[in-house]
Amino acid sequence: MNEPEACAHFTLREPWRQRRGPFKKNDCFIIIDAGGGTVDIAAYRATTADPVIQQLKIEQIGAPLGASTPKPRRRVLRMVLICIGDTCGAALIDTSFEKLVKDRLGAEDWEKLNSITSPGNTTGGHKVVQPGLQMLLQRFKPVMHMFDGEVRDPDLKWPIQLPRGIGETDDEERGILNGALVFTADDVRAMFAQSVEKTIVLLSQMVTQIKFSTKHPKLKRIFLTGGFGRNPYLFSRISEFGRNKGIAVEVNSDGWGAVAQGAIIKTLGLYSDKPLPVKICPRHYGIKMRSQFSPHRHRESDKEVDVQGVAWATEQVRWFVEQGDTIFLDNPIVAQFQCHWTVKASDFPDRQAKKGRAAKPPQSVQVLRNVVFVATAKEEAPARFDDLDGSEDLILTLQCDLAKAPDGAISEFTDKVVGKYVKIWTEVAISVSDRVYIKVTSGGKTLCIKEVPL
Repeated sequence: MNEPEACAHFTLREPWRQRRGPFKKNDCFIIIDAGGGTVDIAAYRATTADPVIQQLKIEQIGAPLGASTPKPRRRVLRMVLICIGDTCGAALIDTSFEKLVKDRLGAEDWEKLNSITSPGNTTGGHKVVQPGLQMLLQRFKPVMHMFDGEVRDPDLKWPIQLPRGIGETDDEERGILNGALVFTADDVRAMFAQSVEKTIVLLSQMVTQIKFSTKHPKLKRIFLTGGFGRNPYLFSRISEFGRNKGIAVEVNSDGWGAVAQGAIIKTLGLYSDKPLPVKICPRHYGIKMRSQFSPHRHRESDKEVDVQGVAWATEQVRWFVEQGDTIFLDNPIVAQFQCHWTVKASDFPDRQAKKGRAAKPPQSVQVLRNVVFVATAKEEAPARFDDLDGSEDLILTLQCDLAKAPDGAISEFTDKVVGKYVKIWTEVAISVSDRVYIKVTSGGKTLCIKEVPL
């Protein structure tokens, strides 16, 4: 579950719990999760809305957008409509503050500020911050948290005391007075500008997406949550946007804890379906195979040259499913690998060419090859087959009859030195849910299949 999803579960329960205008079926809403580093915006639509039993279900009606919102491995919750993310949270205001301080102080005092040392005080929430700047930033935080953008008193200013030895000479033009940096409302508004404007742009994009993603959009509310979401200036700008669009805007009552509480609400299944059961994969699963030989990665003793003169490293293991992966029991992890066997044409005694494509060998002929499936509970899965322990690790040999491969999966070649040979194309699939299934197919035809415990 990502953060916007968790925020949605918590935020939606508030209007229902307080019985103030519960959502109706097909109503849409937007969650703005404004945090320190990023602002994530997600939109949802109610598919079930029963105020009597307080049952509210929401579903995905579009694809996620934006690089900062990770794609889920599979759809766990029927929730995310559209997600747009960008680096425009409170950290961007910190960056603007830093730039303004640097410009105001000048090179000499800025160097003095950066030379200040303080034990245990070296990092901010999203980047490394020098102790001197961190000190000024902490003094500025109360101003940032309460700033609402209103200029009730044109003479109102906020002095931020500088460390001793810095800004000792008053300079009204640079806003230095009595050893303090003096900020006006315009200064603070300028620090907010980039973060707030980028948030408004994202919000506008989201509203447009909803308009074109649904036949009859009913965008009812915008919910503002997250630590930065409690800022009065951001709320006032979002509210102004909402008024112009006829959309109500609300601030979450607990912006700091919305993610954690929302995750708990969904996990307990309150007012909605419980999340699907999951397991943690207990082992690594893979197959023994060969890979192209590299003297930097492989042992010389593993080197083998095929009929075409290509050097391969044998006795290798490729792991497709890793220990610790999340397993969704109703939708298993499926890893697939395409490979081929090269076989001498003489292994098919009655084989004849058919207009440039290989003929299917007689069913009486068997061309047997092995697929070796392996599993280990070791934290670090070995790269070489010989490093597996047969007493602790699972080693399972599946025998496949390549003569059963259909014509479309067989290609015939002629080499001047080797003569005629064929390639049989196959696919190995490993499916992991409450059990593990290994299946080898060729051209859609099953050559072998095996089931083992998880």
